Amino acid sequence: MGNTQRRAVIIGINEYENANRLAGCVRDARELAEVLSLEEYGYESALLVDEGATRRDCLVELWDAAETDGASLIIYFAGHGGLHGKSGYLHTYDGVARDPGIDLQTIAEISAVASGHYDHVLTILDACHSGAGDTWSGHSPLTASAVSAAIQSVNSSRLLLAACRPEQVAFETSGPDVHGEFTRVLLDALMGDAVDFDGNVTAHTLFDVVTGRMDTQRQTPVFKGDSAGSVVLGRGFEPRIGEPLRPQATAALLAKGEQFLDEYQLLQSEELSRLDRRRNGGLDACARSLAQIIHWFDDVEISQPDVKRESEWKGFRRSLTNHQAALSAIDVGDTLPLGRVASKVGAGGFGQVWELESQGATRLAFKAFHGSELTDGEKPQRFRNGYRSMKKLDHPRIVSVHELIEAPLGFSMDYINGADLSNAFVDRTDGGRVLSLCFEIADTVRFAHDAGIIHRDIKPENVILAWDDETQDTVPHLTDFDLAYIQTNRTVTKAAVGGVVHYAAPEQFYSSGPSSRAHTVDVYGLGQLIFFLYVASDPSADRPEQNMERFARAVASLHTQTSAALIIELYRSCSQYKPEDRPQSLEEVCTVLTSARVAHNASSSVAELSESDVCREVAFVYAGHGAFSEDGENGIFMTSRAGTLTVQLRARGVPAQGRVDFSMTLDATQSLGVSGTSSGAQGRLVVNQRLDRRLQKFEKVTRTPGTSGYFQTHLHIMDRPLNSAGVAELVEVLSAAIGAIEQVD
Repeated sequence: MGNTQRRAVIIGINEYENANRLAGCVRDARELAEVLSLEEYGYESALLVDEGATRRDCLVELWDAAETDGASLIIYFAGHGGLHGKSGYLHTYDGVARDPGIDLQTIAEISAVASGHYDHVLTILDACHSGAGDTWSGHSPLTASAVSAAIQSVNSSRLLLAACRPEQVAFETSGPDVHGEFTRVLLDALMGDAVDFDGNVTAHTLFDVVTGRMDTQRQTPVFKGDSAGSVVLGRGFEPRIGEPLRPQATAALLAKGEQFLDEYQLLQSEELSRLDRRRNGGLDACARSLAQIIHWFDDVEISQPDVKRESEWKGFRRSLTNHQAALSAIDVGDTLPLGRVASKVGAGGFGQVWELESQGATRLAFKAFHGSELTDGEKPQRFRNGYRSMKKLDHPRIVSVHELIEAPLGFSMDYINGADLSNAFVDRTDGGRVLSLCFEIADTVRFAHDAGIIHRDIKPENVILAWDDETQDTVPHLTDFDLAYIQTNRTVTKAAVGGVVHYAAPEQFYSSGPSSRAHTVDVYGLGQLIFFLYVASDPSADRPEQNMERFARAVASLHTQTSAALIIELYRSCSQYKPEDRPQSLEEVCTVLTSARVAHNASSSVAELSESDVCREVAFVYAGHGAFSEDGENGIFMTSRAGTLTVQLRARGVPAQGRVDFSMTLDATQSLGVSGTSSGAQGRLVVNQRLDRRLQKFEKVTRTPGTSGYFQTHLHIMDRPLNSAGVAELVEVLSAAIGAIEQVD
């Protein structure tokens, strides 16, 4: 990142207006600020203590820091913590019984915003019940073995280090020099006890020291979140001279590794030397055996990292990579651990896609990584991260992935019987259908964003059109998240931006900071995809004016002036060179596309609509033809695009002067699984809070919580016009509500 600024917001409270006095929190805060100011850390700290730590002042400092660009941000709080209702809180100086201070959900939101401006965000809480806090993805507390698996899984870190579990209290030390028990160990760790063999203090070595020295039966520290590589907090210390692996232990591991490789070499020579043996289970046997060996090597490196320094071990790793590459040369007729290879489907930048016949005759696709690129340290990790990103997403228009295997490196996913947009037929004489495709793809990307995943490689090749027998139409499926949440090389290469310059945002070439992984990257890519859908060719990256002219002509030939103007302006804004000049979210993009669809549909209908016509138009614009049913009372039923909600929309009352009230009921079809909550009631509370925030921008919209099923809410939308403008307003309210409920923290 260009900005190397390191910041910290440090809060310590002993004296409270309305709570018992504490003894060591201000000392903890001041000493932490002093430590972080050392040359090895270099943090610029904002320190708030006692009466200076009111709720307002704390939030001002926290939000100001979160919205400023930098390399690393630390948020620290020492003081009272508690549970108020169903939420965890940090008690500020001026907290009262019904409003004790800052809730942990707000701290998580601040962390989420900050991660768009910093490479690493670490929140440290020394307060009772502080382990109830979260960062964004609802991860369980990290164990030492889980840390390695998290490395490079995202491209910015959001970590929480809390003094105790949600049900526990945090203690202070006894004696004249009072500290929090947790912070006392934390300070020792920062002063040198957590230094690693390279002279660095990282978030992970910090946690290792804290858990190693505290009485975890009395008070169990919590560490959770997502890690983008090694989160270095301080550097330049004298490297630790800890005792490495004993020579006999090293020799034992090297001997065992050599034995495994010798045994595999014998198996490979027996099973792969003849085609008949290879096809008759030989390749499958080799793949299963090699995968077990790879996992053994991975486990050893997690538990005994010193072994990685051994030159002999490094040679073993090169041999493993060569064996992986040999197994990647698969062909039709081969049998893999996941099924028999039936046909080749296609190829891409990261590998080839094959059709598999698995048990029960289920058709799967298998994406195999290029064996020739296994030695590229970054590309295989991107490939694995693409799998992990898709694994997080459950949406009928996002290709579902199933299982990742290491030999050959690849993963299975749903087989979509269709062609990608660059090869599929799109009827570009039907403006309504092209516009519907634009909206369906944009809404799917919006769902991924609400789940915390930026695609970063939106292009025609990554959208598959498949036939849907139920709707009797083609439907788009989003795939290939290989670049999602990946920290790309600092050196600009075509591979770093997906290899298609026409669709990559400019900042993906010139920046490796937050702007290159923000929502606006996908906004740009989606804008160029919309260009392709209308013009049937790629935009020219170096000819934006020509692109606008070609796009405007194509759109104007298919739409009336009102809808065409909306679409053309949307493309212009999405294509802006500077990220801050584009729409800042996919929700904004979907809102414009919704208005354009309403305007397009209204061009062939009467100006004023009946109540039932409005409900049907809302359902058509959001869900599409044939994807809703009528309830017989001037209303409709449908499901959200992700299939997680049912929606009932009805007109209420008697129309007056062409306006009427509407009610909208949303029911969850499954558990929402809200992170950081311990009960269904607490989860519903969090979702209702999100709903209220999203609905604030709409006038005359109120909400009543429902009581049935996993989750239910009733929206009351008053005084809407019975025309296309009213349809657009209702679709916007519906999309905002669905986005709030389906959001993954």
